[in-house]
Amino acid sequence: MAQIYQKHAEEMGVEFKIKNDGNKRPFGSTDMGNVSHVKPSIHPMFNIGTDAALHTHRFREAAGFREAHERTLLAAKAMAFTAIDILSDAEIMKDVDNDFTQN
Repeated sequence: MAQIYQKHAEEMGVEFKIKNDGNKRPFGSTDMGNVSHVKPSIHPMFNIGTDAALHTHRFREAAGFREAHERTLLAAKAMAFTAIDILSDAEIMKDVDNDFTQN
């Protein structure tokens, strides 16, 4: 699923940069994490054009800018195209289900 999402995002000009922060890992939890134990799912993160930390006043302010809105729209489109691919192609759906049950 993530590969399909990335393909669509890249087709719209989104760049995926690999960060090498050593052993630094994201922390926290979401309800999405709970869902991912039951159903195949992804939780893409995307850059809105700021280095501000999530859930801060600086991030809230940055989220109001046009650039953030444009980047959010691209992420939403990539997610929609991902869902269309999965739901409209039985072979892709089968691959997603197989990957989920094997991991």
